[in-house]
Amino acid sequence: MLDYFRLSRNVDLPHSNIQYYFEIIDVFNKSNKCCVSGHKLVIGSSVSASPVFDDYLQFFPSFGFVWTFGPVIAGTSP
Repeated sequence: MLDYFRLSRNVDLPHSNIQYYFEIIDVFNKSNKCCVSGHKLVIGSSVSASPVFDDYLQFFPSFGFVWTFGPVIAGTSP
């Protein structure tokens, strides 16, 4: 499960709305299993195989904005 943190702010303009944000995916930088990249085969007194998982989307900060045009209703977000 991904830990997700987001701060955003809406600014109402006369005929548009701007929302800007800062977000962090995987706030605690934990391992996120996504897919099997192979198998680990152990041969001894018995034979066993276990999957090898890849990780994805480790700690990833981003920022951006959304600019929406058209009539704006106060207090609503796009």
